[in-house]
Amino acid sequence: MEENKDKFKEIMSMAKVELPFEDFDSKVMAEIHKIEVDKQSISKTRKYALLSFFFGALFGLGMNYLFMELISTKITDATVKNYLMILSQMIYVILFALLIDKILKLRRFKKEANI
Repeated sequence: MEENKDKFKEIMSMAKVELPFEDFDSKVMAEIHKIEVDKQSISKTRKYALLSFFFGALFGLGMNYLFMELISTKITDATVKNYLMILSQMIYVILFALLIDKILKLRRFKKEANI
């Protein structure tokens, strides 16, 4: 029995792990803290992005409406008026679709990162 204890002590002494450097624990904890701060920052940035998108979409709708009203009072030719209205609406829809794509990518990133 004593022989087994001595062998066990010898084996356990060989299993002692040396840390690569003295402040290994503090560096690991600092890295974990940095990751948590980054998660909070990303969450706050995501909220601002969604809020900016919402207000930008409303602003774009308003500007498009004002542009159409300006066109209808200034231009008398119906075909030019229609082309300008379609062009302004197409620009708005393209910008809206591009920004929706960015919002969806941000949402997908959130799901992957579990933030």
